[in-house]
Amino acid sequence: MLNTLTGNQTNIDNITKNVLKTTAVYYLAEALLNEEYEDCALLIKMAKQFGALRDEIGNVIAVCHAEVIAQADTYILVVPRYY
Repeated sequence: MLNTLTGNQTNIDNITKNVLKTTAVYYLAEALLNEEYEDCALLIKMAKQFGALRDEIGNVIAVCHAEVIAQADTYILVVPRYY
């Protein structure tokens, strides 16, 4: 019985850690997309504390960077140019 309870607690701890990791990575993506770069260092640190891998964080940064660049390109095309 004690082993079962310990196993369940470990499972709950893993789920909790995964939810917190996912939330931190999500907030990092949101900050990057909103260009709130001052928040990114803390969010990366939190994501790492909750188990996010370097590749996971790197992928979020790369995808968000590409999205920000794509949005900037769109805005540049929309803004009229005066010569």
